[in-house]
Amino acid sequence: MLEVEGLRTEIATEAGPLWAVDGVSFSLAAGEVMGLVGESGCGKSMTALSLMRLLPANARVTGAAVRLAGTDLLALPEAAMRALRGDRIAMIFQDPMAALNPVFTVGEQIAETLRHHRGLDSRTAWQQAERLLDRVGIAEADRRARSYPHEFSGGMRQRVMIAIAISCGPDLLIADEPTTALDVTVEQQILALLDELRRDSGTAILLITHNLALAGQHCDRIAVMYAGQIVEQGPADSLLAAPLHPYSQGLLAAMPRGPISEGRIAPIAGLPPVLFGPRQGCSFAPRCPHRFAPCETNPPGLVESGPGRTARCFLLEAGAR
Repeated sequence: MLEVEGLRTEIATEAGPLWAVDGVSFSLAAGEVMGLVGESGCGKSMTALSLMRLLPANARVTGAAVRLAGTDLLALPEAAMRALRGDRIAMIFQDPMAALNPVFTVGEQIAETLRHHRGLDSRTAWQQAERLLDRVGIAEADRRARSYPHEFSGGMRQRVMIAIAISCGPDLLIADEPTTALDVTVEQQILALLDELRRDSGTAILLITHNLALAGQHCDRIAVMYAGQIVEQGPADSLLAAPLHPYSQGLLAAMPRGPISEGRIAPIAGLPPVLFGPRQGCSFAPRCPHRFAPCETNPPGLVESGPGRTARCFLLEAGAR
């Protein structure tokens, strides 16, 4: 359904070009869910915005191929890309208050998508909007459809965004932290809804999250992102059971486990780098407890290690693991 090869996104700044996404490659089959995980600032959201071609004015995609069911998204005219957004490819954004229009009711904003992409008349589109609000767990959907975004809580606004995103049954759904503002019960309801969507409609889902446990429960595969690159990728169960890259191991060690009284989490020291200019060695080397001489001078390449498992680490290349 989706093929991404060598995606690079450059942001022009006063200090020079910043490589927010640097050579990202992955694929997604119909009905598959892939989790994209990593710390804030690692390039996860910028990857999603690059796929949607919704970049800021000072950013551009260079040297990449992005194909949705064989269609080259980067080669499409803007009008054709605009026709795909919200229809065959949809996105759940992190900040629903910024994504929703404050001067239109939530029902009108859902109905607009259905009228534009499905050609429904106003009455039918409104009825479908009410059904979608009910489907994402908003009580009294017929009444609340006439409310404005500021009349909803943060979690309810997120559910409105999800209703808009799934309204046309997209081929590809990019969910950028879709449950951040939701409590645990509603989070599970929304994730069950996404599971239903991919099962019934064959929708491929790219799930961006900080929550490794959530990714393990709901994703077929996980890609770990650091400093604009995917540093490890593989089936969710095997990656979480035996992570290969030191960064993946660090993320797993930092997960809370059991009661707080059982012990402290082990945070990764330091912060992700800001990537101006060419890479000097491994980007994770300054924070890596296993670094050795090659890590300081050359960027590591991807190494295959088992079925569907790849990692970007000199330790694997040297056979030290």
